[in-house]
Amino acid sequence: MIIKLYSPPTMHTEFTVKNTKNTAQKNNLSRCISFTENSSNDIKTKAKEISLKYDLLVDDILCSTPGVLKSQRERLRTIGLAVTALEHVTKKELPHAENKPTLNVAITERIKNICEALPVDKNRNFTHDDAYLQRGNNFISTFLSSKGTAADKISYAQLLSIGEKMRKNSANPASVDQMAIKKFSTVWDLRATLAQSYPR
Repeated sequence: MIIKLYSPPTMHTEFTVKNTKNTAQKNNLSRCISFTENSSNDIKTKAKEISLKYDLLVDDILCSTPGVLKSQRERLRTIGLAVTALEHVTKKELPHAENKPTLNVAITERIKNICEALPVDKNRNFTHDDAYLQRGNNFISTFLSSKGTAADKISYAQLLSIGEKMRKNSANPASVDQMAIKKFSTVWDLRATLAQSYPR
């Protein structure tokens, strides 16, 4: 009588451990690269915002722009409020598409993408909703996508003014003067034209 004893399958432990370690190292490396890229972009954006702030402070006229002396966090929140006001204008104009829009297609699309990715909670006080802060941060990164121009600081000052108007009216976008939006649009279009004429 022959009895066959059961033997478990051979596990190549060394190979399995090595393979697991390599996979873990690759995953960690991917996370580190992603984190570094995000951190780098965030640092560049914040550095650009500080640069724009100082451009205002050394300007005899723009140095009195509302909100320019607040902390960077609050300035970015103010810019986010301005972006929300611009979004309100683009949505309000959609039913009347036959009329010339206040903002050009490129900036309208940019604002739409930012606001859809970072929805605000209307039930929360805007001072506690960091979606506004992130909206501001994302919009400032738009300045980095092209060569800096002399119109950058004016656009930045206009955004701060629009945002401060929103802030004083409990983040109500309807409180922003339409003329202020049109002035921003005019300067932003000028900025885009200048940026295209400068070599990168």
